[in-house]
Amino acid sequence: MVLILLGRRGKEHVDRGISVLWDILSRSLAILVSQGEVEQEKVDSYEVHFYAPSLEEIEEEVRKEGSLKLERLEMCELEKSEQGMDYSTKVAMAIRAIQESMISNHFGERILDSLFENYARLLHEEMIKDDVKHITFVLVLRKI
Repeated sequence: MVLILLGRRGKEHVDRGISVLWDILSRSLAILVSQGEVEQEKVDSYEVHFYAPSLEEIEEEVRKEGSLKLERLEMCELEKSEQGMDYSTKVAMAIRAIQESMISNHFGERILDSLFENYARLLHEEMIKDDVKHITFVLVLRKI
């Protein structure tokens, strides 16, 4: 089994690389509210829980579960310039992949393109101000 998930570098539960992603999603939804594309009540009722584990937590959970062997575990950062696609667009695409089914179920599919266009733009603006690093873990697990 191969899993790809967002994570955090260390033991601290607050990681700027992760929290900024969800802050920007919230700000992107607020823009759609201000444009009349989404009702504020819909935003207020959209509740998503998210947890980004550390490397140590992943290793510990696999060990405790007991029926899987961790064949490979890699921590990756998105490259900031790859094949001409800008970094903020790549991150927006990754967050869209994570959230799209929940967002379209709650708000409808019609907002997805404009929501994530706003997301990419806001993230780009944030990246100009601060070099935020986003961590992704790639796990390869095998049943014992």
